[in-house]
Amino acid sequence: MPSDTEQMLNDKDGEHFDECFIGLQIAKHASMKSKLEVFERHASGELKDLLAQGLKTTKSHLQEAEDVIHKLTNSSDDSSDSSSRKSTKNSSDDSDSK
Repeated sequence: MPSDTEQMLNDKDGEHFDECFIGLQIAKHASMKSKLEVFERHASGELKDLLAQGLKTTKSHLQEAEDVIHKLTNSSDDSSDSSSRKSTKNSSDDSDSK
């Protein structure tokens, strides 16, 4: 039986899927970052070093995911702006021909 997340993603396509998937990655990485910060504060020795490396990797992945979502949302905005301009242009073309 698919999980709620899997079911939600199965219902998405294209850009909407991309945005939902990256949004989930951001949420999971932000959660992991918070946990690792707490664990690192309380750990010592080799475990502390391992947690610090995991935190560094998690921060890097989180930043990459945030960069991707910004690109996705900006390209979606550009697409809708382009569609609006086409719609407006077509409307003015129709009124010009009358």
